[in-house]
Amino acid sequence: LVCLCSGSPNEKLMEEIAEVDCKDALEMICNLESDGDEKSALILCAAFLSRQLQQGEMYCAWELTLFWSKLQQRVEPSIQVYLERCRQLSVLTKTVYHIFFLIKVINSEIDGAGLATCIELCVKALRLESSENTDVKISICKTISCLLPDDLEVKRACQLSEFLLEPTVDAYYAVEMLYNQPDQKYDEENLPIPNSLRCELLLVLKTQ
Repeated sequence: LVCLCSGSPNEKLMEEIAEVDCKDALEMICNLESDGDEKSALILCAAFLSRQLQQGEMYCAWELTLFWSKLQQRVEPSIQVYLERCRQLSVLTKTVYHIFFLIKVINSEIDGAGLATCIELCVKALRLESSENTDVKISICKTISCLLPDDLEVKRACQLSEFLLEPTVDAYYAVEMLYNQPDQKYDEENLPIPNSLRCELLLVLKTQ
């Protein structure tokens, strides 16, 4: 399996992986890690995680994401490489929950350095068909507000989206409170995320 996974994706690889239960895969990954073969463990973990993402399967997806994150950081201890790998995995995602898993490990592993990538993932999550569920969209909005707590315009857009999705009295007062605050002046050079990404985020929020 390790030999197959280290090559380019092919039908043979997918056939072999399809026959292995994720619980067994996790055991193999743990054994390779215990034997000091972290590179092979990472190869296997990435292959099985990719399968779960492509199929939209939740079974063992969090455990695989967590293992992959730890192994990736140890095998290639570069923040930029790590974030690029996260982006590559996000391309395979079919559900918002898988994106939430990636955001969680990014925040856990590198915190502020991964903020822009987390926002990119939130934008992708809002555009996924599976985010049509009201509760899921509200969760995405709350996640964005937590990631950018000092950006009043973004928080207003998130809270307004939440209210329009679920017009409760509490949501209305939350919107009113944010709009009663003085407008902020933004210094584009000192924003926590690139201005182009911020504009894209606001546009996506306003079209929800």
